[in-house]
Amino acid sequence: MYKELFIGHPKAGERSAIIYTLPDSCRGHEINPFDYLKALFLRLPAAKATQIKEFTPAAWAEAAAKQNPIDRAA
Repeated sequence: MYKELFIGHPKAGERSAIIYTLPDSCRGHEINPFDYLKALFLRLPAAKATQIKEFTPAAWAEAAAKQNPIDRAA
């Protein structure tokens, strides 16, 4: 009930919390949050719902490590 007063919609608080976890998750995977979000927003409009697991910070870090194994080892 009180969430509605501050957020506007009951589900908005939950959605906001999910979005706010992305930069922290990126940092946990040693990813630049800006680079991740930029790539995410560029790829997301053309993506299919079945590809959602490819867009997590963990999957993004794994794909980046496969592309640049030398950079990750240093």
